[in-house]
Amino acid sequence: MDGSGNLYVADTHNHRIQVFQHDGVFIRSFGSKGTADGQFSFPSALAFDFDDNLIVVDPGNTRVQIFDPLGKFKSKFGSSKIGDGQFSSPQDLAIDHEGKEY
Repeated sequence: MDGSGNLYVADTHNHRIQVFQHDGVFIRSFGSKGTADGQFSFPSALAFDFDDNLIVVDPGNTRVQIFDPLGKFKSKFGSSKIGDGQFSSPQDLAIDHEGKEY
């Protein structure tokens, strides 16, 4: 849930994120299948940072993407391989009490 109480759902097999009010009323969705910024390949996990930016694990694209609260792409990190800063099908994330992403 974001800071306003809206619920964000990783709609994995539809390659998008859906947003609902706390009572379940649909607000919007964003994303589509692909490799471009703001596109997904099986998004799996979501978290919000202290600035209410949405962080999305995008395992099919072996990366993590960051969006503003309205779903506008801000940045990304990660790539496919086995080295430092690279991923092989990332699945989850967490944010600690200091705002660090894991």
